[in-house]
Amino acid sequence: MRRAAAAVVGTSVGLVGAGAGADPFSAHGTVAGYVAATDNVLSAPDDSATVAGPTADVYTQVRPGLLLAYEQQRAIYEATAELEATAYASDTGAWTLSAHLGARAFFLVSPRTEANLGVDVGTGRLNALTARNPAQGTIEALPTGAVDFRQLSATQGLSFTATPELRLSQGLFARATTTASADATDDTETLGADVGGTVGADRTFKVDAVGLQLGASWVALEQRGGAMPAANTRTRQLDVRGAVTWRHDLNARWSSAVDVGAAVISTLEGGSGQVFQPTYGAALGYTPDWGSAGVSIRRSVVPNLLLAQNTITDALLVNVALPLPYLAERRSEPQLSVQGTAGAIRSRLLDLSTGEVDGVLDTLSVDAALVYEMRRNLTLGLRYQLSWQLADDSAAMASLGFRRNTVMFEARYRWPERLAGEIPDRSSLRVDRSDLTVVGDEAGGTSRAR
Repeated sequence: MRRAAAAVVGTSVGLVGAGAGADPFSAHGTVAGYVAATDNVLSAPDDSATVAGPTADVYTQVRPGLLLAYEQQRAIYEATAELEATAYASDTGAWTLSAHLGARAFFLVSPRTEANLGVDVGTGRLNALTARNPAQGTIEALPTGAVDFRQLSATQGLSFTATPELRLSQGLFARATTTASADATDDTETLGADVGGTVGADRTFKVDAVGLQLGASWVALEQRGGAMPAANTRTRQLDVRGAVTWRHDLNARWSSAVDVGAAVISTLEGGSGQVFQPTYGAALGYTPDWGSAGVSIRRSVVPNLLLAQNTITDALLVNVALPLPYLAERRSEPQLSVQGTAGAIRSRLLDLSTGEVDGVLDTLSVDAALVYEMRRNLTLGLRYQLSWQLADDSAAMASLGFRRNTVMFEARYRWPERLAGEIPDRSSLRVDRSDLTVVGDEAGGTSRAR
């Protein structure tokens, strides 16, 4: 069995026992603690006439929570609730309290059909986020300064194996994000929301697969307040996109993918603006017995809900979660691993009314961790994060450049150790899908299906 690297960092922590044997339900308390030092507490801009510059500080962060898991013969359910408190040694005004609620479900509808559902709600401050797994991070342009946010998302997915070679898929999603400056002198607010769906088909050959995916979404973007009148904008639009994908297994460990497509953005009010842009990407993945690694390059046209801006994004991304040959009694069960995400993106901010680029943001990000798994429910880690964003003169009005370095020690614990069930990750770059575990094996559960 291949154990997902996410299990190493993504542990949780319990207050109520799940019982012995094959109890289908378990309840756990979760706790994560961090001690960190940063050179830019509020991700403040490097050069601004109206906002104070970067301030260094030491801070501690504690994230207690509750995890519930329930597994049936053909379904797995999971619910989480977390609070996150961040306290700074010098800047007491930057102390924050965040909250997150989430629920997910996985269903074996039939021998050929799988379905999943997910809901997430969160609120907090952007510069205080550390909950993400370093090996599964993403990169996007961010607002600067102390920014409070609220997020809501819901997803639904369905996969149907029509024949051994043909797999059909369908998905729905809804997301909404609001931000507001925590600075009393800045009344900037944003709203970003989208609702849409996708359909796809994937035809497998011996070591190759060809896929087609189509999608459409309704998007709302708003910017209010701010120092410049031009910041008060409101957009309603329809996004339509499609792509053809070719995947190829190079050997038992390495696989690749290439996709080519297009995106069309059409305004739904205030004119007849329309933007057509090609999209493309390539990826190379490595899948050993434990962990994974990959590199990808991609051009995409997507709304940035945090900035409430349409963007053309060129990205280079590297993800790594690989074991180190130390401390473990068996190579198949490593205790020490290196995990991280590194990459760079160029985000061109689109003016939908003219089809022209308003400004450019370049973002460099590194999130690297050395992780030690003492037990399956207890991990320690030493972690470094770099966020560096450069804005040209035209983009500086809305999102100034900043640089932030952070070094932290983290510890995560879950009690009791045994999970009744764990939602499986069914995404795979490989054509033969050999990197997927049998459903139910993630937590030693009872469900069994490929």
